[in-house]
Amino acid sequence: MTSSACTVKNSGEPTGAPPPAAGQAGSGSAELVDGSRVKVALVPGGAHPYFQPWKKAGADARKAYDPGDVAFDETAEWDQQKQNNLLSTLAARGYNAFGVFGVSPTDINSTFADLKSQGISVASLGSCPAGGANEAAFCLSTDVELAAYKAARAAVDAMGGKGNLVHLTGNNVDANTQL
Repeated sequence: MTSSACTVKNSGEPTGAPPPAAGQAGSGSAELVDGSRVKVALVPGGAHPYFQPWKKAGADARKAYDPGDVAFDETAEWDQQKQNNLLSTLAARGYNAFGVFGVSPTDINSTFADLKSQGISVASLGSCPAGGANEAAFCLSTDVELAAYKAARAAVDAMGGKGNLVHLTGNNVDANTQL
């Protein structure tokens, strides 16, 4: 499996660098012996159709890996304090692995650090924390510069290299869209 236009924050790859030509697998192996003590919570920043596939992914993971539980939970509003309260509640209910799309790319790091101090594993999904520090154990986000370049290049090619192209976008709020 390969992916394009995605990067792991702090991977050492400069922004906009082309992805590897092909995926490579290591020679080691790993086996999940007993996942019953792992309780996974997938927590987006708020209600949005973008995150709905997380529900199916969680259900698929539950079937494939048989963890203790997989939950998808979101707040009704995009509010970092409400998301923090939800994460604290889920931790108190025994969830010990989180996939999170933080509401605030600048404030989510303190939340990740708090969860980590409790022995909870955290993956930042869809947007990495802003700034030089990343308290998540894992971060997956789109390299938006490379993705935009590829989309623009395809549009220009489809137009035969002639014409006008305009790109209109929404708010510049995710850490991976900051200039």
